[in-house]
Amino acid sequence: MNEYIGFSTTFKVVLLKSSWNYRFIAYLFLESVIFTFEFTKHEIMSGTKKVLIAEDSTVIQNITKRVLQFQNFEIQAVKNGKQVMDKLAKEYYDVVLMDINMPIMDGMECARKIRSLDDAAKAAIPIVAITGNAKNYTMEDFKAAGIDDYLPKPLNFDQLVNTVRKYTNEGRGE
Repeated sequence: MNEYIGFSTTFKVVLLKSSWNYRFIAYLFLESVIFTFEFTKHEIMSGTKKVLIAEDSTVIQNITKRVLQFQNFEIQAVKNGKQVMDKLAKEYYDVVLMDINMPIMDGMECARKIRSLDDAAKAAIPIVAITGNAKNYTMEDFKAAGIDDYLPKPLNFDQLVNTVRKYTNEGRGE
């Protein structure tokens, strides 16, 4: 390995989308030798972190989705705590962004239900509250409900992205 220290070259990666199964082929041109690697869409997306947004405001939900999708997060959105529990029954998420004041089941009750799930991995999913009523709650109130952090409304989208990265390990280079 030491013989390559200081060795540098350029290479070109070309991604081609082919056929209905979304196969991607990457060609690596390196000193006139072509190396070919094939990846399925699932393999490419497997590193993508999944975020569940629970927000009853369609406007906030859509803007938040777009901001996070632009940062390459996979987003699903629901409008109440019951829908959060339904989604968690079927799949795993890396973080849940949850409005506190939602119909049917509010964010505080939903957080408590998440923390009491039998599936230990799902019960430990980071939960970030999104609230316009942060002054009505203390961090101790959030922690008692099982909420890890909160973002005040109106949302600061830089803070949103940084917080999601923090809880999905994206901010730590992992």
